[in-house]
Amino acid sequence: MPVKVGNSYVSEAAVAYAQSQVEKDSKSGDTLKNLSKQFKDINFSVGTQPFNSSGTNNISIAPNILRQMANDPEKRLEYEALIYDCSQGLKDFANRPGLKAQGYIIGSDGGLRMWSISGDDDGKNDRLIFNVDKDKLAGRLPKKKTSKFDKINEKLQKKSSDKVNEDEEKTSEQIGGSVVFNESKRSRQLAAAKTIDDVKQIMELLKTDLEDCENGLKMQWCDETEVEKVKKMIERAQKRMNEVAKNYQSEETNNFSVDILI
Repeated sequence: MPVKVGNSYVSEAAVAYAQSQVEKDSKSGDTLKNLSKQFKDINFSVGTQPFNSSGTNNISIAPNILRQMANDPEKRLEYEALIYDCSQGLKDFANRPGLKAQGYIIGSDGGLRMWSISGDDDGKNDRLIFNVDKDKLAGRLPKKKTSKFDKINEKLQKKSSDKVNEDEEKTSEQIGGSVVFNESKRSRQLAAAKTIDDVKQIMELLKTDLEDCENGLKMQWCDETEVEKVKKMIERAQKRMNEVAKNYQSEETNNFSVDILI
């Protein structure tokens, strides 16, 4: 599902990537030079004129947007995430029949346009330029199941408003590019579980914890230790399920015996 960062809708993978880059070198100088290092397959340029580049891997950026990226970490996060999605889109479109050149333009208003030059066998070239819906661009790219990257956007949105109470059931917390499994909290919940339904609810939460940690491992936001902690807790939950089930059966048997005696 596309994630809104600032005024742009981008993919979850784009947010994760941009966040890691902002935290890595938030005091970098030449924005365009840094972008070229990060996206080595992209030909970057300054400006908003279409059809002025060759190849199928072009992204041009308005000067004021580059200044915003240089001076505002939140804007840098927003536009680097957008550039990430654009780079993926360029790869997807590169194999279109007859395509000679293409590129994206990030305009001075933050809007996104795409241009292309295509040719046919007769040597005629068609030039096309159109506005791009960022939401649809992000939506057509590969999705990630984890919801932890959404919290990055939540942190940005809450800076200008009152904080909203976070869901207490979210035990694997994503903060500043890290995923940590709250083992002690799940352990307390498991110990307090008295019924089969109680344990089932905890098992569902642990499945989400495991998914979050596994995605965190892929993004290098945690190590295998966190994943193993969740797996061991799942084993404990399965044992607790057996214990609760046995107690339930024992109580049912005792109640049945009492009914017969009466």
